[in-house]
Amino acid sequence: MRVKVVFDGTPAGTITLEDRLQYLPPVGGALLQEAIDVAVILNALRAL
Repeated sequence: MRVKVVFDGTPAGTITLEDRLQYLPPVGGALLQEAIDVAVILNALRAL
């Protein structure tokens, strides 16, 4: 499967790039993505 990777400067884009370059194992990438998601949600709740 061919995947086009576009680095957009966001944390999720960084995770995608690192995943394609195989710097992170799949579980590490998933956990890091979840941590980023929690941080984004908490930041959004702070803005309310």
